[in-house]
Amino acid sequence: MIHRFRAAAVLLLLVLVAGSCGDSTFSGDEGIFSFRYSGEISGTFSAGGMGATSFARGSYLEGVSADGAFRRNGAWHEAFVAAPTNRPGRYRFGGSLNDAAGSFAIRVPGDGFGNPYVFVSGTLEITHVSAERIRGRFDGTAQRGDATIRISGGSFDVPVVIGPIIIG
Repeated sequence: MIHRFRAAAVLLLLVLVAGSCGDSTFSGDEGIFSFRYSGEISGTFSAGGMGATSFARGSYLEGVSADGAFRRNGAWHEAFVAAPTNRPGRYRFGGSLNDAAGSFAIRVPGDGFGNPYVFVSGTLEITHVSAERIRGRFDGTAQRGDATIRISGGSFDVPVVIGPIIIG
């Protein structure tokens, strides 16, 4: 069951990346998704706005997710975090159905969907969920094969672009 949640979260990230449009400028009102990473690779991830080359946004269907992406030097830098419920709370990254999920990837042209670092430990705290915005923070450890990176200072304040499906 956790694999379906994580697979759905990864699929959502790919759909949102493919559907981005507009320009590359952004402000905090449009959304921001950022963190620092260190280890095998090091740097700063900072995405925002709703443009073709940078965006940050959120959704809540069966759970809450926030994602961001930006293009630098011909490569897409993509990341997402997701919680298994659609309400504020603190969740740990791990392997059970009630855990959060997340990943970070740098895709170069011709790389397909890339080879993402997947969060294996740490915490995701969803601090605010409304029909308009999702806010929170996160940190942890992500792995890709034997390679490990540390994610720190993660935060997001993103507009909701996909809300709940209401039937009836």
